[in-house]
Amino acid sequence: MRLAPICGLVAWVPAITLLLTACQAGVVATPTVLESQRPASTPAPSASASAASPSPAGLAAALVNSKIVFNRSDGTTWPPPAFMIDPDGSHEHALPDGGLQPGIWSPDGRRLVVSYLAHDDAPGPSADDGWMRPALVNADGSDFKVLDAYPDRKLNLVPIGWSPDQSRIYVFSGYDAADVADVGLFTVRSSDGGGLRSVLPSAPKDTLSGIAGDSCARPDAVHLSPDGLNLVVNRESVGACGTLLVLHADGTGMRDLSPDGTATVELEAWDFLERGGISETWSPDGSQIAFGAYVVKADSTALYVVDADGSGLRQIVSTDVGAVTAQWSPDGKWIAFTSRYRSQPQVWVVHPDGGGLAKLTDGSGGSTSIAPVWSPDGSKLLFQRKQAGQVTLWTMNVDGSEQRQLSQTPLASDYTGPYAWWPAK
Repeated sequence: MRLAPICGLVAWVPAITLLLTACQAGVVATPTVLESQRPASTPAPSASASAASPSPAGLAAALVNSKIVFNRSDGTTWPPPAFMIDPDGSHEHALPDGGLQPGIWSPDGRRLVVSYLAHDDAPGPSADDGWMRPALVNADGSDFKVLDAYPDRKLNLVPIGWSPDQSRIYVFSGYDAADVADVGLFTVRSSDGGGLRSVLPSAPKDTLSGIAGDSCARPDAVHLSPDGLNLVVNRESVGACGTLLVLHADGTGMRDLSPDGTATVELEAWDFLERGGISETWSPDGSQIAFGAYVVKADSTALYVVDADGSGLRQIVSTDVGAVTAQWSPDGKWIAFTSRYRSQPQVWVVHPDGGGLAKLTDGSGGSTSIAPVWSPDGSKLLFQRKQAGQVTLWTMNVDGSEQRQLSQTPLASDYTGPYAWWPAK
C-alpha cells in the first residue's frame, strides 16, 4: 500500500484532555431462518430507529466526557481520514491526515499509543513512502512523541497493546515488511521505541503464500488479555484456514483452542492495518475468550466461548443465527455480535452462558447492521448500518432502544472500520 505523510498530528491531542475523567474466507451465505422466540427475561428491541441526535442530558454521566473516534472513506484517499465526535452526535471534527487510529490506552490511563505514519526518505522497490510507528501522547495532550527508533527499517509497527508494567508496547508487522523475517508480533520499549523483540513470528511459508495471494494465509489478528499476560491469536496459515491460539505474552505456552471441524473467521472489513480484529474477544477478567467460527458441516458460523486454559469449550449461539464478530461487555454480562454476515447481518447480544439471546436491530428499510462495540460504561453499543449503498455510524442502548444515527455524513459505501469509544482502556 502507498501511504501519504502525516502532518500536523499534534493539533488533535488537546481533545483528549477530558477523556479519562469519567476464514472471513470460507464464510458463506446461511439459509434465512425465523428469529427464535425471545426469552421473556431479555429486553425487546425498539420497533424503529430514529436518526435524531440525542441531547447531552440523555447520556449517562459516565459518557458525558467520552469521545468516539472513527474513519471515513471515500474510496480514493489512503489512509482514510479519521474523525472525532461526541456520543450525542455533536462536535464532529476531523483529525489530522495520515491514518490516525483510535489508539490504545495505557493500563494506568495516563497515556495513549496511536499509529503514526513516519516518512521514508529512501523508499525501496515497493515504493512505500512511509511506515507506521507507535506514537505516545499524555492524557492531557502533552508530550506527543513518535517512537521511531528504526527509521531505516522497512516494516510497519502497528501498536496493539501494552505490557502490564507499561515498559513495553506490543506492535505488529504485516505483509508490507520488506523482509519476510520482519512479519509478526514484536515488542518495543515505550520510552523510545527501541529494543525490538520478536514475540510471535509468522511462518515464512505462510507469509510468502499470503503475499502471493495463495490459500487463505493472512497476518495474525492478535489480542492482548486485559491483564497483559496472555495473547489470543486468530491465525490463518497454509495448512490451517482459521485457527485460534492462546499463548503467554512472551510467546511461550501456545495452545490451540479451535473446535474440531471449524475455522475461525475474521471480519476483514473492520480494519485496514494488521492488528487485532473484532471476531474474537477476551472477557473483562481475562479468564475466557469468545469467538466466531465457521462450522464446516453446517456451512455456517457459530459463537463459542472457551476458558483461557483451553477447557470449558461451548457453543453459545447456533449456526442458525450465526456469528462473525464478538465483543464482551465491560461488566462481563453480555457478548455483542454480528449474525449471518453473508445473509442480512444484524446486531445481537447473548449472555456468556448462551442465555438471553436477543436481536437488537431488525433490518428495517432493508438495512444491515454489523460490528457492535461497547461504550466504556457498558450502557450503549456503537455499530455501523448499511442502507442504500451508504454506511453510517449509530448508537443504541444495550436493550436495542434509542437507535440513533451518530453522524449525518456517511462513513463509506461498504462495511468499514475501525472505530472506538474513548476512554477504552
